[in-house]
Amino acid sequence: MNIAIDSNALTYLLEAMEPAYDPSNDDFALACERLAMIRSYLYAEQCFYILPQVEAEYRRIRHEDWRTAHEELVGALLLETDWPLDSNTVACRKAEFLNLHPEEKE
Repeated sequence: MNIAIDSNALTYLLEAMEPAYDPSNDDFALACERLAMIRSYLYAEQCFYILPQVEAEYRRIRHEDWRTAHEELVGALLLETDWPLDSNTVACRKAEFLNLHPEEKE
């Protein structure tokens, strides 16, 4: 199975890997997300991929140190790919997820 992560998941993974990260000092909901990402990465026994859209998003990060941290994480631990995706399937899936987040509707 291939696992592609979105830009939020990428950031949560990076934040959870920070040496000084302490979940007990974090917002409970965010700590749960960050820990879930690091556990998924460590125990899924699968390769994690990022798609071109995720790369484009982290390359637009304005703070150079934070952008570099994303680039280094992807370069060291993740795979970049451009899977051929059916645009109709993607549009349907996007609509499904947007229904779960009404404030995000475009």
